[in-house]
Amino acid sequence: MVVPVSDTERYNEFRNTDLALLKALIGLPGMQSRRIVLCGRILDESALRARVPGDYAVVRVSYDEGREIATMVTGSPEPATRPLWDDESDRVFHLSQLLARRNADHPVVLVGQRGCPFACAFCERVLIWPERRVERVEPGDLACAMRHLRDRHGRRHFVILDPVFDLDDTYVEAFCRHVEPLGVRWHAELRPDRVRRRVLHRMRAAGCYRVLLGVETFDEAVARAVNKPMRPDVVRRAIAACRAESIQTWSSFIVGLGRSVREAYRSVSVTAQTVRRENLGWAHGVPYFLYEGTRAYRTRFGDDGYGAFPRWYHPFPLPIMADLTVLFRNLIDGNEEPWKDRMVASFMDIARSGIATPSGALPGEIVASLSGPAGRQELFRSLLCGNPARTRQTLDSLAYAWHSDTPAGRYDLAEEQKRWALDSSAVQPWP
Repeated sequence: MVVPVSDTERYNEFRNTDLALLKALIGLPGMQSRRIVLCGRILDESALRARVPGDYAVVRVSYDEGREIATMVTGSPEPATRPLWDDESDRVFHLSQLLARRNADHPVVLVGQRGCPFACAFCERVLIWPERRVERVEPGDLACAMRHLRDRHGRRHFVILDPVFDLDDTYVEAFCRHVEPLGVRWHAELRPDRVRRRVLHRMRAAGCYRVLLGVETFDEAVARAVNKPMRPDVVRRAIAACRAESIQTWSSFIVGLGRSVREAYRSVSVTAQTVRRENLGWAHGVPYFLYEGTRAYRTRFGDDGYGAFPRWYHPFPLPIMADLTVLFRNLIDGNEEPWKDRMVASFMDIARSGIATPSGALPGEIVASLSGPAGRQELFRSLLCGNPARTRQTLDSLAYAWHSDTPAGRYDLAEEQKRWALDSSAVQPWP
């Protein structure tokens, strides 16, 4: 039986997933190798050590006479937090030490797949495993890792972070046979056009309680441009199948896709209105992270090379990226506010109207009502409340971007934070 939870609880539970393990590349049995493929390059450990930043770890798990050992390559000789490795080596530590630093209620992230056969233009995962090749851990080995984590560390909640978990029905069914006896809960990411109710039934029996459906956009032109067209009726059928099997769904969309400001706003509007009209349930809009080396990046800016860890940018200035998330949430929720002689769902609506209060500042209640549902209240309070000059600057910037239809570019988040004089509390959490 699925215990109902609110949308906010569902989102926060997933957002608080063990991020340290999410950032680690966990080499399970079947993926053991001294050669590490990173961003399409094969690096040995010495080369990797010189290139990995200190706050990032590449982890491989192995078993030595029943004792779990994890090998970690780090760019810093000193840990940023308390030491994780044994006295014997600066590269070896007990897995229990890593897990002990996490809340036991948070899911452990496991990666059982490298590569993806699809070619979505925005996806950075192709940088890790190139040429659309796919390599998967044997389903029994993946279940074995879950059993070890359950028995030795008391972990019963997992996220399978494979790009397309339902890539192969035979693989999924074999995995479910191994996992069902364990009595654990798990979450996976599915592609809506591959969802099969028969497979969902097996997943639910094996402990799957929720799936993330990667949709990205319902704007047909934008979807074709990023090579991921996904029709609303296909997503609706996938969600209906999940509901029939008592599996929660969370549809994920990217805000900021588009070649220009107007196209990006159109994409968000079409997508959010479709989600609401089709009653697709809980949906989340994630700001677009444009990574160096992806097809979308190369198309716009050429292949100017990238390091072991490619940089990412947003395609539009920070106020626009944040306002797109505001518009997405408000259109889905049907939340509009009266402003002068019209109803508005975003700050771009206000900026385009050319109407401001005599003092040039916006009332705090309007800012809170529009930005609150999307979790952007602190950001827009900093941009639009208390300082009429800054309010005018922000609204003028939005209006100019709309009327000039500013093309997508490269905007660094740290530089944007400096440009708009925002402290860290105003931009956290981001996204």
